[in-house]
Amino acid sequence: MDGFLHFDGISLRHCEVPEWYQVILRDGNEHGGDTREVLSRHGVHLDHQFGQDVDSVSVYNAGSRGHLVEYYDSSRLLASIVIDDVAAYLEFRAKYLHAWAWLIGEMERIAEATNAEKPIGRQGRKWA
Repeated sequence: MDGFLHFDGISLRHCEVPEWYQVILRDGNEHGGDTREVLSRHGVHLDHQFGQDVDSVSVYNAGSRGHLVEYYDSSRLLASIVIDDVAAYLEFRAKYLHAWAWLIGEMERIAEATNAEKPIGRQGRKWA
């Protein structure tokens, strides 16, 4: 699986898929279910969700395994970020997560304002 990163408190680096996540992937492939349902079966619970439509970031608490952050662009998962300890997670929140959440919120606000300006439905032709 491409796009797996590890945050060590200082930087993001590519990493192998952690064994605990490989177990979750196998379970999802064998038994199905949506992503959150499969993660929840393994004790990985959604803490925060930023964004809905185009870009989104999901932050999962994986218990003693740390945190999992998933960054989506449109409907494609761009990166899964594993953070092992609390200090690194707090540093990640300060360096990346708050900026991403703000940016996603701004993009959604602009999209909503743009959509509000467009007429809804089919417009009839005006005759002079």
